[in-house]
Amino acid sequence: QNGEWVNWWDGWLYNAGNQYEDITGGWEKATSGGSATIGTSSMSVSASESGKNASITTANIINLSQFDTLSVNVTAWSSGDNSANRCQIRILDSYKRPIATFMVSSKKVYTVDVSSLDAGYIQLYVFSSEPYTHKMTVDKIWLE
Repeated sequence: QNGEWVNWWDGWLYNAGNQYEDITGGWEKATSGGSATIGTSSMSVSASESGKNASITTANIINLSQFDTLSVNVTAWSSGDNSANRCQIRILDSYKRPIATFMVSSKKVYTVDVSSLDAGYIQLYVFSSEPYTHKMTVDKIWLE
């Protein structure tokens, strides 16, 4: 946030390429054999070999105290039958450990209750534990 106080914010964290850097600090990619892409209209993470993973995480910890829900517009896909737990939206604590995780497995808006959380990093995460490809694409993330 560059030492500046943000007076007004409507809850958007990502919207079709806008990373809302004043709030998020931007989004950071990390991979261990997987793939992470931040594009002009969406962000995506994928993994296709056993033990591989990828993530995209806000650079800043996000103040969640004034919001009740986190919503993410997701398209998730898997080449195997067991995709449900391979694509995840996570909220991480100040040490970047998961404090809330929700699994995604199809195309829809996923919403999670954050009313009991004060702050957290927001993360898109995918991993593969078998020889299937798992991919998640997100074009909107917001708090309400």
